[in-house]
Amino acid sequence: MTTQKTRSQPWFRVAVDLKKDGPFFGMVGLICGFVQVVGYKYFDKADWGSELLQEHIAFNSLLLMAMCLWLARGLMEWLTMHWTMQRTKVLIEHVAGRAVAFGSVAASVIIGFAISAAIFGAYAHAIKFAQAALYFVGLSEVVANPLRQAELSKGYFLALGMIIVTPFAF
Repeated sequence: MTTQKTRSQPWFRVAVDLKKDGPFFGMVGLICGFVQVVGYKYFDKADWGSELLQEHIAFNSLLLMAMCLWLARGLMEWLTMHWTMQRTKVLIEHVAGRAVAFGSVAASVIIGFAISAAIFGAYAHAIKFAQAALYFVGLSEVVANPLRQAELSKGYFLALGMIIVTPFAF
């Protein structure tokens, strides 16, 4: 029972942002990883790379936006039964776009950092960084999707599962 509407849904709504941000911010993460190794080995275990990395990750802002967006979308769905709220819908979609951009940048930088860790042989750390990047991709995917079941991307439930499982994995 698949309709044309369900077949036309994208796999991941954040793929466009990841393709756009990935090359640049992935390289930034790679450079941060190299700076981390150089600082640690040659400058008395300096933590420069991870400090640079943290400047590109807006975790608290992204999480707060995600919670506010879920609440705002739920309220809007309830209130639009009685009123048309076109400006509110545009505002919610704008905030969702900004949240997806935050998550895309964070995921790209962390992937670059993970690649750097793998290059220097820290495979366990590389896997943990890759998992953190997938968490940010999942969070961005959940934020990018509307509440209506018919409009969800095909990877929405996978992303939601990643968000739920990841905190328990660490």
